[in-house]
Amino acid sequence: PNGDDLTYSVTINNNTAGLTATLRPRVGALRISVAGYGDMLFDTFDDLVPRVTQQIEQLANDSFYSDVIFHRVVNSFVIQAGDPTGTGTGSSTLGQFDDQFNTNLQFNRTGLLAMAKQEADDTNDSQFFITEGAQRSLDFNYSIFGVQVEGESVREAISNTATDASNKPVIPVTIQSVDVVQDNE
Repeated sequence: PNGDDLTYSVTINNNTAGLTATLRPRVGALRISVAGYGDMLFDTFDDLVPRVTQQIEQLANDSFYSDVIFHRVVNSFVIQAGDPTGTGTGSSTLGQFDDQFNTNLQFNRTGLLAMAKQEADDTNDSQFFITEGAQRSLDFNYSIFGVQVEGESVREAISNTATDASNKPVIPVTIQSVDVVQDNE
């Protein structure tokens, strides 16, 4: 951490024939800054789902997400944002794109960053969600494009915010910015 080099040591037991260890190279990162909460940092899977990360990065670079709210918060499930109207029905001017899945990306943990979409397949646009806990029923239904590496307390605080009957926060939770960043840690 703090910009210092990280080293890894992997030991494989003799009775695990055919098992190898591979360290995935660092590709890209997104920082989501939330007013009054702080920052969340996500490693993105540019190498595994490039169509998805290219759309998100373009929207981030165009400041699309500035002043957009988390319009859906379901504790122990997901927090969702990316709709400029704050209703869950809005989108960007870039248009929809097809789902993109990778067998190495499954909803098996907290902090996965994925595309939200309409009821139909291949309707991804600008909305995204972040998981809380494993959500295996979502596997291969929604495109995962990142994993949270910093700011867990920010995600947790948003997840615990008071909501109305429609799962919309009673007090708006507003994204200040989403930035494509170089994360060397």
